[in-house]
Amino acid sequence: MTKRIFFGAFAASLAAVVVAIALVMGVAYTNERKLYSQQLEEQTRLLEVTMQYTASDFDVASLETLGAFDSRITYIAADGTVLFDNKADPSQMENHNDREEVKAARENGNGYAVRESSTISKRTIYCAREIADGCVVRVSGTMDTVLGTVLGMWWEVLLALLATAALSGGIAALVARAVVKPINSIDLRNPDISESY
Repeated sequence: MTKRIFFGAFAASLAAVVVAIALVMGVAYTNERKLYSQQLEEQTRLLEVTMQYTASDFDVASLETLGAFDSRITYIAADGTVLFDNKADPSQMENHNDREEVKAARENGNGYAVRESSTISKRTIYCAREIADGCVVRVSGTMDTVLGTVLGMWWEVLLALLATAALSGGIAALVARAVVKPINSIDLRNPDISESY
């Protein structure tokens, strides 16, 4: 009976702590993604103000300093041709008119899209804004998915699970002993009926 109570209490407390850890990590990840998206949107607003170029007066040399940015910055002409990209060669890039965030930017003034790579557990967030004559500036950045975040900190997660298992085992042992002790102390030859369990 003690074992059954122990394993029941152990499973319940371990499950409760694991669920709590998962919820906290989920909320933290959601907040981090929101903050990252807001930063990308802010960068596109700043670039919109400074990059009021049409395709005809576009000057790549004036944007070369953007290569040092961590975020990827892409300048797209009205016909979908990539005029500038600070992380890749624009001449090797396909037409961008079919991209979700570019379409949304042309329709609403700004666009947003998220694409996930299951192979590398990464999520790329794209923010785009329409500027002069149908041209679009797009800023994108990559962050880990939830799985990628957990895998990236596997040692910390393992330590948390081991500490949780040890704590749950200790609590379960105390609960099992407390529940069984009054039953074990009953004198079966002369039980005191007046004493409640």
